[in-house]
Amino acid sequence: MITDWLQKNSVLAQIEVSSSTEAIEKSGQLLVDSGCAEPKYITAMLENFYRNGNYIVMAPGIAVPHASPGPAVLRPGLSLLTLKKPIHFGHPKNDPVNLVAAFCAVDHQSHLGMLMDLAALLERQDKLERMRIASSKKEILKIVSEDVEKSSC
Repeated sequence: MITDWLQKNSVLAQIEVSSSTEAIEKSGQLLVDSGCAEPKYITAMLENFYRNGNYIVMAPGIAVPHASPGPAVLRPGLSLLTLKKPIHFGHPKNDPVNLVAAFCAVDHQSHLGMLMDLAALLERQDKLERMRIASSKKEILKIVSEDVEKSSC
């Protein structure tokens, strides 16, 4: 479940970045700061972007930077950034990006599971639009956890 991986300190709302690489670096730093990854995971995320291109822009306005599971991942984690001004990642259809959801996984099975859970969240247009305009991380965390709270009642 997405809320298992997303911590309060791994969300930033309405930040300004000047490039796609800065967005990847900031989203990766949140994973490092929350104890999910080592700093070299950020380097691996950037190398993945440089090597494989803009495929991380998986839907209109949404980038999902990540790297393969490996020793730089300490535990599964997710970070979310909303951008004050959209930026270009070089995708012909899905640019510009205003939501960045980075993740790290400890193995390939959890990698796929996290991607599926993240896709389920991001395909909810109502939640997506509310996250994009949220002015605080508290608002974003509330939006993400809404369905979890309803299902646990």
